[in-house]
Amino acid sequence: QGARTEVERAEAVARRQSGSRASLAVLALERGNLALEFNWLAEAERQYVRAERLTIEKEVRQAAQYGMGVVFFRRESYHRAQVALEHLLEGSLTRQHAAETRLMIGQAASRRGDTATAHRAFSQALDTLRALGAVPHEAEALGRLGDLEAGAGHSLVAESLYHRGLTRLGARPVPAV
Repeated sequence: QGARTEVERAEAVARRQSGSRASLAVLALERGNLALEFNWLAEAERQYVRAERLTIEKEVRQAAQYGMGVVFFRRESYHRAQVALEHLLEGSLTRQHAAETRLMIGQAASRRGDTATAHRAFSQALDTLRALGAVPHEAEALGRLGDLEAGAGHSLVAESLYHRGLTRLGARPVPAV
């Protein structure tokens, strides 16, 4: 509740000081992220749509579009999530953001039962994350591939992928992914 109050105060200040559309868009994006954190999906959707409408900045637009993909995913509208996220890939994302987007596409495809698309998305994400040295996300991709293999009844392959992911992590502390 405290974070929500702070964002509301910041937005009120921005409006009083003739806040630019750009600053209001960033605040809308943050409100959407906060709503998503608390699983207030309708509010998150409203704020992401608002952020996208107000912004002229590519990064804010992409973050709002990614947030919408997550909203669709959480609503179990996996096809809409996949379409929204694939559309996002058509833009110019950083390699890290493209890989994270592919992880979400893979999850949506997997939930829809499209294991071929899921496998392709996870594998592409894994290759990029490995090249970037993004070990926690790389381990997540290996785990997602392991889940696909386990679901297909390939327990030894799944176990190997899980082991590879844990080995990559080692004993280092890992942020939430």
